[in-house]
Amino acid sequence: MGRITFNILMAAAWTIIAGTVNAQTTEQLPSRTATTQPFFFGSEAINSAVESTLSLSPTSTSRQGEEEDPNGFRVFWNNGLRMETNDGRFQVQFGGRIMYDWTFWVHASGWVEDSVGPLLNGTEFRRARLFVQGYLYEWVEFKAQYDFAGGKIVAKDLYLGIRHAKHGFRVGHMKEPSGLEILTSSKYITFVERSLPTLFDAERNSGFLLHGNVIDDRFNYGIGVFRETNDKLIGDLPGRYNVTGRFAGALLNRDDRVFHAGASFSFQNGDGAWRSFKARPEIHLSPRFISSAIPTNAAIIVGLETAVLAGPFSVQGEWKMASFDSPYPGDPVFSGWYGYASWFLTGEIRNYSASGFGRTSPKRNFLDGSSGTGAFELAARYSTLNLSVDGEVRAAILGPGTQLDNLTVALNWYVHPLVVVKHNFIHADVEGIGKTLAFLWRAQVEF
Repeated sequence: MGRITFNILMAAAWTIIAGTVNAQTTEQLPSRTATTQPFFFGSEAINSAVESTLSLSPTSTSRQGEEEDPNGFRVFWNNGLRMETNDGRFQVQFGGRIMYDWTFWVHASGWVEDSVGPLLNGTEFRRARLFVQGYLYEWVEFKAQYDFAGGKIVAKDLYLGIRHAKHGFRVGHMKEPSGLEILTSSKYITFVERSLPTLFDAERNSGFLLHGNVIDDRFNYGIGVFRETNDKLIGDLPGRYNVTGRFAGALLNRDDRVFHAGASFSFQNGDGAWRSFKARPEIHLSPRFISSAIPTNAAIIVGLETAVLAGPFSVQGEWKMASFDSPYPGDPVFSGWYGYASWFLTGEIRNYSASGFGRTSPKRNFLDGSSGTGAFELAARYSTLNLSVDGEVRAAILGPGTQLDNLTVALNWYVHPLVVVKHNFIHADVEGIGKTLAFLWRAQVEF
């Protein structure tokens, strides 16, 4: 059913755009230079201004010196298959990603396996996604993205919205604006998996989002109301809604120097329902190492984020705290943070915009005809997560441990802008239980 739905969406997008363009043959259309400048929200936003000003390839049927038909389509490749009308008012992008992972457990000490279960080597397709997104009439945006990994079809992004030069509004199923790393696409994160504190981020839910760029497009804001949903996008949990917001941007951004800072919050209504928190040691093919479950009337999650870029060297970190209003005596507080440093050995610079980080393009692609090697990045990250419950909350259900510390060392090879190979060495320490060492390998391609 999900596959049929996706095919219908793709066919409908083409039909709607073709139909609406043909219906406007009598309208006065603006010139290409009138295209609205884009704003960014998340690392997968379409930069319509850049796309609409790309020159046609030499093989294009368009001829210089002749008036260009504003209702005509052009199809081109720019890190993905893209189509747009000649005036740039209607745009469509098709694409996807494949992430293939291997996990090898090297060592486990203490009572780790006795507490969490066997640690098994394995392989999986971590993500296998297809999407279609674009704009209609220049100001109506849409996106449909499905994940086919794990033997089932799951809708990830399903929304439509209205965009303007500086501000936009979306409705549907989308990411909540809750932090730097969670808003960075999985295609562009430095490590194989996101850090431990992203456990507190709601990630995707259904709702309404207001977002945009302010202060000379240097800062990005997002605030929305969301209903918590399951994998079928059904939000029928009683009283489970979130109000989430974020404000972040560059305090400094010039001469390959960036100082990024931001803050986020999320109010989550609980209505006395149980909330469960379970964490792996940044390895998807791993049992949960720590867990806590508590009844909550409400939760308030706050976060601080920062990043500094100095040419090929960068550092990034976030801190998050979750405070709960419990119906039982005592209000638990969970917390976590991470920090990491990254260095491009080949001199590349992380791609930064007001809302976060995007695709890294090597200076010279591997085997590009001029002895290109691609880009190599060395990174190290420390992250910690504390789910211990203090006070008199007797209803808490605790896992084998409540505090997990992770140290990850990564070597990434950016073969091309769309092909990346990642190597992660992960040392995990469960307080009072034991330690583990694992190796992760990922081959990733986007299209």
